[in-house]
Formats: sequence, C-alpha cells, structure tokens
Amino acid sequence: MAYINLIVKTDRLLLKIRYFLLKAKNNMMKQMTFYFLLLFICSSNIPFELSTATTIADERDKIIWSSNRKLIWNDFQGRRRDANSNKVAETSSNIKISYQYSKNRISNYTVEAAFSKQNSWTKTDKKAVLAHEQLHFNITELYARKIRKAFDSLAARNDNSVQNYNKVYDVNTRAWKKMQVDYDNQVYGNTESQEQWIRQIEQELNNLENYKSR
Repeated sequence: MAYINLIVKTDRLLLKIRYFLLKAKNNMMKQMTFYFLLLFICSSNIPFELSTATTIADERDKIIWSSNRKLIWNDFQGRRRDANSNKVAETSSNIKISYQYSKNRISNYTVEAAFSKQNSWTKTDKKAVLAHEQLHFNITELYARKIRKAFDSLAARNDNSVQNYNKVYDVNTRAWKKMQVDYDNQVYGNTESQEQWIRQIEQELNNLENYKSR
C-alpha cells in the first residue's frame, strides 16, 4: 500500500507540475511583445526602392530620429551594392513598432524612426544631396508620429483590438512609401521643388510636435 500511495502521490505531483508549466507558458505567450519592422530604402536621383532583405541588427548601427541630431556623411557607412548603378547616395530607414498584449490589453507601445548606418551609403559629399537624404529620414519620422498619434487615440478609447493597431500600421506605412516615391519623382533635377518639399515636411512635423521621437 505504501508503494501504491507513493505512486499516486507522485502522479498527482506530476500533474500539478504540468499544470503550472502549462499556465506559465500561456502567460508568457500572452505577454509576448509583437514587433513589426518595415525597412525602407530611399535613394538620391533614382526611383524608389523597397527592401526587406536587410535590417538594423545592432543597436550601435541605428540612429533614432531627433531634431537635435541631423545626419552627416560619416553616418553613411555602408557599401554600394551595384557598382554599375548611377545612384550617388542611399538612405536606409525604418519604422519599428512594438507593444505588449497582456490580459486582453495593449500597453507599452513604442514607435521608432531609425536610420541604419551600415545599410546607407554615399559616393558624394555634396550638401544638397545630404539635405535630400535628410528629408527622406524626416518623412520616416513624420509617419512614425502619425502612427503614435493614432495609437494614442486607440488607447484613449480603450480599444485593445490588435487588428485595429495593425490596421493603423498598414495604412500609414503604405502612405509613407507613396510619399517617399512622390518625393523622389518630384524633386529629381528640380531645386525649387526640393525646397518646397522641405517646407512642407517641416510644417507637417511641426503640426505633430507632440508625437515626435523622444
């Protein structure tokens, strides 16, 4: 009987262990952080180009957008991928979103507009081209702000639908890509148009000052 009781107690203990392990696993899954990464490459004097093959893998590689930190040519540390291309510079930037989902509630969301040093390159040191590349990065920040604003609006309404957060992301990143294309197409060989774009994006950033990268 002692042997049988020991088996019964052991089985009950194993069942309890399995129960707590399963519960811990479920809690971990619920609390996992979801990440979305869309890498966008913008090039000077060439058509728009999108790539998902490269990412900002190292924290030391990226520069988070800041009004106090403008790009300099030394930030462009990557290698030109196509030696036969007529590109003179390329800016690689992305919008990264993360949030936590726990107890049917979305919290701790962050939105980053980041520049990748290793995926950006240049073969010129002209100030005008650098200003063009900076505006590509500014456009990335603009849409990061739009996403932050929309996320704040969802949170204020206690909307915890992951689908709605994803929709905000998808809608804004599509608009972001289109603006990058329009920018390159409209300013190619047109200094006046470049200045107009600079003023336009500056105004839009000012309108969303409360949602800037921190």
